[in-house]
Amino acid sequence: MVEKEVLLRYETKREDFLMKKLLIYLIVFVVCLGMVPSNKKAETIATEPQVQVKLRNFLGNQSSISLNIEGSYYLNGDSTNLLTSDRGYSVKVENETLGLYDGSIELASGSELSITPVKSNDHAVINNREYAGSFLFTVEDKQYVRPINTINFEDYVKSVVPDEMPALWPMEALKAQAVSARTYAYFRLNQVINDTTTFQVYGGVTSLHPRSSEAVDATEGEILTYGGNVIDAVFSASNGGKTEKLFNVWYPKSLPYFKVQTDEYDTTNTWAATLHKQQMDITSLDLKNPDSWWDFSNEIDAMYANNIKKWMMKNLSGLSGKQIKIVAIPKVSFYEPTESGRFSKSNLSLEFFVKDVFNSNGELELQTASINNQLADDMRTIIGTNDPKKVGSRDLKSNLFSMNETNDAFVFSGSGNGHGVGLSQYGANHRAAAGILYKDILSFYYPGTVLNRQYATPPIVDNIKPVISGATSKTIYVNTTFDPRVGVTAMDNSDGDVTSAIKINGLVNSKTAGVYTLTYTVTDSSGNETTVTRQITVKLASPANLKAVASTYNSVNLSWSAVSGASGYEIYRSTSSTGTYTKIASTTSTSYSSTSLNTGTAYYYKVRAYKTVTPSAYSGYSSVVSAKPVLATPSSAKAASSAYNSIKTSWTAVSGASGYEVYRATSSTGSYYYAGSTTSTIFNNSGLVTNTPYYYKIRAYRMVGSTKVYSNLSAVVFAKPLPSVPANFKAARVSSTSFKLTWSAVAGASGYELYRATSSSGAYTLLKSTTSLYYTNSGLTRGRTYYYKLRAYRMVGKTKVYSSWTTIISVKP
Repeated sequence: MVEKEVLLRYETKREDFLMKKLLIYLIVFVVCLGMVPSNKKAETIATEPQVQVKLRNFLGNQSSISLNIEGSYYLNGDSTNLLTSDRGYSVKVENETLGLYDGSIELASGSELSITPVKSNDHAVINNREYAGSFLFTVEDKQYVRPINTINFEDYVKSVVPDEMPALWPMEALKAQAVSARTYAYFRLNQVINDTTTFQVYGGVTSLHPRSSEAVDATEGEILTYGGNVIDAVFSASNGGKTEKLFNVWYPKSLPYFKVQTDEYDTTNTWAATLHKQQMDITSLDLKNPDSWWDFSNEIDAMYANNIKKWMMKNLSGLSGKQIKIVAIPKVSFYEPTESGRFSKSNLSLEFFVKDVFNSNGELELQTASINNQLADDMRTIIGTNDPKKVGSRDLKSNLFSMNETNDAFVFSGSGNGHGVGLSQYGANHRAAAGILYKDILSFYYPGTVLNRQYATPPIVDNIKPVISGATSKTIYVNTTFDPRVGVTAMDNSDGDVTSAIKINGLVNSKTAGVYTLTYTVTDSSGNETTVTRQITVKLASPANLKAVASTYNSVNLSWSAVSGASGYEIYRSTSSTGTYTKIASTTSTSYSSTSLNTGTAYYYKVRAYKTVTPSAYSGYSSVVSAKPVLATPSSAKAASSAYNSIKTSWTAVSGASGYEVYRATSSTGSYYYAGSTTSTIFNNSGLVTNTPYYYKIRAYRMVGSTKVYSNLSAVVFAKPLPSVPANFKAARVSSTSFKLTWSAVAGASGYELYRATSSSGAYTLLKSTTSLYYTNSGLTRGRTYYYKLRAYRMVGKTKVYSSWTTIISVKP
């Protein structure tokens, strides 16, 4: 098999089931000439005609379809109302009326809507299938969107050929198919046809293939005629070795260009099928209780049986909607062969059960039915296929076959696929492979016809200029790489991508700020020229990472990142983020100190870079930053007990401070309360509870008018009020073995403890606890050194709270 075999339909348009039904009426009412070939004269038309195609095959029945545009389309003929490629549209039927939507926005509504391409190469994409030409959207059966595509004749044929014949088949076969398809459509020039096998399969731009398009171009405008009239150039997949007369298929009179003849190039397309007589073995089935087996007992030829049952329910009285089991097909016969050997009539008999019909014994009643004098085409459709992968097709592929009846089955052996009238696609393939030219192929399948050039498409005068895209003005920064071709493309309607042909005049010095002009020119093969100019601005980058930090009570320090290529920077300041900015300085550095400011006032800054050229080139401004000059935070804060009920805090002086405020808490994370203020750098906080920890933080302030402007709070420091260290601790000799130790009184002390050791690094033991301010230590050993230290204590409840130790003194009796 060849590639794309799947595109060859099993039954072609001329075999449509409903068309066979019409044959009966045509024979009886011969005056109805709808199916009789017209005497369409083969008069040459100066310009290429158009064909109208109702899109049904690939679209199906849809109440809403997607619509995308490649290029631009006019809506309802209004040149000011464009559908464009950057939008996603939909067409819907609502309340029997069409609506065209862009997303959720309705653009138009009515019983019909039309779109027309702005340019010949603009296309529409409907439900992901692309089409050329214009479209009329209509409402079908009150609920479905039905587009009618109006397209140039040759474009239509180019889309039909690859859908009717594999595009990789020999070129002469494709040419023969192109002429047949063109003639078939031209015969119906004033009809609205559709894109199904009822006429010809048409898949739009999506179906195009370069080989089949080449075949159409090679036969442009060629039409088959007989006696000066355009013929009805029907065709099928395979004739099985015998062509057929059209009279034997549809028309009530014979046409001389359809003859029965042997086709030696189409004898290999054979097929076989088997239809069993006994479809079900009912000997073991409980016929009184069909529910016990009905759902899982099926016919041998399940799909054949289902196809026949569908026909029975539709055509036999009393069976509509019934559940049926076909027990047997006792008789099948095909008869009255035509001159080509194809059967024209058929009979078929059936034995079957209906689930709810019982005989007098309470068992399912075995019923019979016959389908007699049925057109052979119809019988093939009734039987259908037994292959679940080919639903809708027919295993009896043509009426050209023999049938062998055995004890168990009817065995069919046939050839061909389709009606066999006119061109055989397989035959054309084999003839072309044997070196036969397309004109001779057509002469065989349509004997006596003449090949005329019915029309020629006018030569296209290409006066459309190429389009240069992407050459818009651009800004780059100093010292960045710039390629003037990057992002610039040129497209031509005939030559396609002509980007490589663009010529560029002008230079850009990316190291020097300034404005440069480039000229882009491109010429297509028809001499159409397009020129565009492009401005390239080389600019300094805006300073980044600008920061503002208050450094003193009256100054703010600024810093930023260096800008490549900058000669210097200008600093601008304002007292409002949206106010007027005034230039305050220029600098070649990347930092600046803004001084003489008012404490507590918010200042806003921005910076731009400049390049010293003629004229000067400036960057954009940096982002705005702000800061307030504030006092420095008091540093080196300390806290220490100054007495049993007071703590002294101290810190380093803050430049510009008018004074300081001290805040106190009894917990590091608790609430801080104002403890007092001072203009000094020392603050003594009294009235405290001995041995209770107190936490402090300090802030400086500056008087600005009558307002205090504060610094941040210092780090937290803490201390406990403790008794002071006893002062003036001394020892005086009383005798050779005794010394008197004295000291000064400590405010708030409850008493004193005196400790002694006989070694400076030894263990000290309590010598005396006293409320007195002296103690005489007697009974000492001469020549030995004694060491003493003293501390005060204060009773807080039952607890002694001690001062620190005095310095150690020593004596030697």
